[in-house]
Parts: sequence; C-alpha cells; structure tokens
Amino acid sequence: MKAGTTTLFDHLAGHPAVAASSDKEPKYFARDHVYAQGPEWYATLWDWDPSTHAIAMEASTHYSFRHIHPATAERMTAHPGEFRLVYLVREPVARVESHYHHALAAGWKVADQPLGENLHRDLVEPCRYAWQLDAFAAQFPRSSILVLTFDELVTDPEGTVERVLAHWDLPVDGLSLDTDLVRNSSSSKVVSTRVHTARKMPGSAWLSDRLSPATRRRIKGLIGTGTEAPRLDAATRAALRAELAEDHRRLAGEWGVDVGGWPAVD
Repeated sequence: MKAGTTTLFDHLAGHPAVAASSDKEPKYFARDHVYAQGPEWYATLWDWDPSTHAIAMEASTHYSFRHIHPATAERMTAHPGEFRLVYLVREPVARVESHYHHALAAGWKVADQPLGENLHRDLVEPCRYAWQLDAFAAQFPRSSILVLTFDELVTDPEGTVERVLAHWDLPVDGLSLDTDLVRNSSSSKVVSTRVHTARKMPGSAWLSDRLSPATRRRIKGLIGTGTEAPRLDAATRAALRAELAEDHRRLAGEWGVDVGGWPAVD
C-alpha cells in the first residue's frame, strides 16, 4: 500500500496480453468473506480472451498485510494456475506518512489517533518487507517473486515496467507507456485532520451520501483549507527506522533491494 501499485497496475493494463481485473483490489485471498465467494466468483473479475491474454492481473495491497491476513499466501497455492508475484516496497517513513494521509482523506480508523509515537500497527507492519515476503517464499519459488522499489518506478517507469513484463515472459511490443501517469497519490487528496474529524460527526455519512462528488470535494476543500498534512517527528522517524532496521537488512541481503537511500536514523 502507498508504494505505487495503482500506477504500476495502470501501466501494465495497457499491454495487450494482460487482462486487468475489473476491481484492481478484490482482496480475494486476504479477506475471509471475499474468499468465501469462491474461485468461480474470482474468475468473473476478468474479461478473459484466451486468444489474446496470457496474464490475469490484480493488485490487492492487502496481500501484504500479513499481520491481519496470515493465510493469504497459503490460499494462493491452493488456487489453480501459476503465480508470478510483484511486490513494491518504499522507504518506510514516506510509506507510513502516505498511508496515514490516505487514511485521513478516506476516513479510515487507522487515522483516528495522531501521527506520532505509538504508531498504529496497521501503519508499521506493512513496512516489515522481508517478513511479509517470508510468507510467500515459503509457498512459492523465489524466482516467481519480483521485488521492486517505489523509487525505481518513479525514476524509471519504462525500465520498471519492462522488468515486470520480463518476469511475466511478455514482450514489450505493443505497450505504449504514459510516463507522466501517477495514480492514487495522497498529494491529490484533501488530507486534513479537520476533514477526518468531520467524517466522525453524527449524520455526516448520511449527508455525504446525498451530496454530489463535486460538492463533497468543495466542502472538504473548505474544511481543510489552511491545514498541513501531519508528518512524523524526528524521534518517531528514528524509532520506526530502528524497529525496521533488521528487517530491511534482510530485504537487502536476501532480495537484493537497494535500501541505501533509506537512512537508519535522521
């Protein structure tokens, strides 16, 4: 989550051999009530053309919420077909802040407490990248797992997409890439503690359902005017990086991810 998955998904959806799911994040293998709908339901997410398509793609970031959904990888191995997994990682402070800002804009419970010490575990656990990968490496060959970084996607979108296509044994031919494409960025949302507080007021959901999207955006903009997106303070950043340091050393050593730009402390 908040590591460029939506942007990469949209880049890859333009390849003629890739069938993109109608719901980018069905969370099928993660959430029990979705998984209970069964493989027949899951298959309906794709408009599959066997004469054209080679890859059925979806991008559920909840698959790397192992602390909440521990059975995800095991459920995948029980599903028919071959999996070629792509995992995006991001410098943890930036990922946590982006996740929190998204939660503020969306009204999620994870943003109910301030962004500071004693961080909500749903913000921290997705940053334990090596630990998240352990679950998949226990079920799949390592050759089926490609780990990429957010920075790679931002600085070299063409090369990053080409790496994924090579991982999927697909040619680059036929793909026209919009290198300016950025999807689901928190910077494009109204990120404000005032807006988040307003969402919790009695009757706010009822009123919001009766307003047009344009009106909702205007109201959120007015409420959020003059507020800045919260940031982690220096002490919390240092504590977060110290907690994750061993995991990220493993990420570098076992998966070859360049974490040199991820300072251990400020």
